[in-house]
Amino acid sequence: MTPDSLTPTDQLVLQALLAAPDRPFHGLTKLQKILFIAAHPVEFGLSAKRPIRYLEFKVYKHGPFCEEVYRSLERLEAAGLITHTTKVLSAQSNYPAAPDEEDELAEPRTLHLYETAPDAAAELVGADEVDLRLVREAAKRWGWLTPGQIEEFVNRRVGLTPELKERFMSTPWHRFVRFAADELRPPGPEPGEPFWRSEQAFLRERASLLAAVGEGLFVAYLDGVRVGTGADDAVLYDEVKRRAGRAPDFIGYLNARGVAGALAPAFA
Repeated sequence: MTPDSLTPTDQLVLQALLAAPDRPFHGLTKLQKILFIAAHPVEFGLSAKRPIRYLEFKVYKHGPFCEEVYRSLERLEAAGLITHTTKVLSAQSNYPAAPDEEDELAEPRTLHLYETAPDAAAELVGADEVDLRLVREAAKRWGWLTPGQIEEFVNRRVGLTPELKERFMSTPWHRFVRFAADELRPPGPEPGEPFWRSEQAFLRERASLLAAVGEGLFVAYLDGVRVGTGADDAVLYDEVKRRAGRAPDFIGYLNARGVAGALAPAFA
């Protein structure tokens, strides 16, 4: 495949896969959100303010969605520039067994994994450098989030609530923003990196904690490190705050079928 045979969208998708920190790349949901961030640089505080021209998003079940991304992935795979594998997730759990297993919640729950070919970067020659820079920046700043986390982050930042999502399903994004302008909430406090890292740590440890201590306990984290467990979340919160001098970044609740509730004190 030659650079001339790639579409601009193909190059942007390939750039997102190349720039993100995880190998293999985890998730269609994450890919969609990285590209959406890159296409909306003002809303997400990216260094370039000119939006990407080639990506058209609409409101969909996981938030902003661009259908052309799926076709682009098919073309890149057919050209040998990426490999695509899938992992069917457990239908018995309401929560992933590992941090990155949060993709595509329709039955059967499936995680999509992508690897780039060793020489794939050569196919970006001739692409719009500003567009590539926006994608690289979005991938490096937020590509370490899990699919579920980046979905939550993007939807929170743009004010897309579940109620708005249901009402405007399949509406082109530019029309949604215009028609729902009066209902979009201004961005409020957002979880920062310590929250997301701590949630990831909880997901990694959940199975072993269940085996070790059983169900019904709350688990507190600071900066991605477990700092306490307890039967009462309010008591645990106060204990961590007293010992550490600040509130926990994340408190998760253990049960066998998943997380019944989880909180970050400032964002619950």
